[in-house]
Amino acid sequence: MTPPALANPFVVLLSSLLLLLVVLPIFQDGSIVSFLINIFFSYILLSSIFTLNRDRRNLFTGLLLVVISFLSSWLYLLTAHPLVQIVSLVASAIYFLFLAFSMVYFLLRKQSTR
Repeated sequence: MTPPALANPFVVLLSSLLLLLVVLPIFQDGSIVSFLINIFFSYILLSSIFTLNRDRRNLFTGLLLVVISFLSSWLYLLTAHPLVQIVSLVASAIYFLFLAFSMVYFLLRKQSTR
């Protein structure tokens, strides 16, 4: 039997976004803010993969973009090289656009079948 959170993949993504919104203001003035942002960003990237598991092609494309974004964001935290930051931001933006379009397509297709 599938747990309720995994039966609806949007719940996992929503919980990761809510956790970011609740916890991040608490540590806003701390010295570990960039590290915490990277941890939450990684959690959001990994939890959003659950929303793409309906189609193999979408899952593979999403995983490829997540791996590039994940590795480049952590590499930028270690090296602070501007090119790595650009790669991280571009890969993340492309992934989130891809994720948004996939979610809208899924929801519209779900509405049209009713």
